[in-house]
Amino acid sequence: QLERTRRGLEAAAHIQRSLLPRDLPDVPGARFAWGFRPSDQLAGDVLGIVPLGPHQVGLYVGDVAGHGVPAALLSVTLSHWLAPTRVQSPLVRPAAEGTVGVVARPAQVAESLSAQFPFDVRTGQYFTMLYGVLDTRRMSWRFVLAGHPLPIHQPHGRAPRLLEASGFPIGIVPEARYDEVEVALGPGDRLFLYSDGIVDAQDGSGQEFGQVALLDTLARAGAEPR
Repeated sequence: QLERTRRGLEAAAHIQRSLLPRDLPDVPGARFAWGFRPSDQLAGDVLGIVPLGPHQVGLYVGDVAGHGVPAALLSVTLSHWLAPTRVQSPLVRPAAEGTVGVVARPAQVAESLSAQFPFDVRTGQYFTMLYGVLDTRRMSWRFVLAGHPLPIHQPHGRAPRLLEASGFPIGIVPEARYDEVEVALGPGDRLFLYSDGIVDAQDGSGQEFGQVALLDTLARAGAEPR
């Protein structure tokens, strides 16, 4: 029985990893990189780098409350829901027949998810999320925050800074509305999206890594070749 359970968890972890970004978008003016290191075999974290057009890319990080199989199941469902190839994907608004769909605003995506995944008192499950659209033609990133750790913008040659935003976690408040934040970008700028697994990580003495240490680490890394 234990061996069957172990094999089942390994298969589930393989499915979860298969949903992570494979081929990074080839978008003029931008480069992408990501990392995924769950603390358990199965994780409640999810991320996506989704091409939405020749100059637009959707970027998201989600974090399902809890751990193990229940959190992983919801994260897999979320990955499928946000797939750009899915019919009626919330990332693209439907258009008239015979025309190309319009890229949805980040607030529309968050509101669609909040309506689709209401808080379930029986399971206690919900998730936080950061979603934004990178536009390399306008050199901007427009995003919404749904209870997730603040993203970080590091202008070229300058110190990284937290991007202030707020919003309820997905599904917590019925018919929640989300405010968008737009950030102007310059050549050589960097954006960092992450889950609370980084800032909440503890050392051997129980000390959390924290946002200050994260900003310091990124500042030192900013001096490295790009």
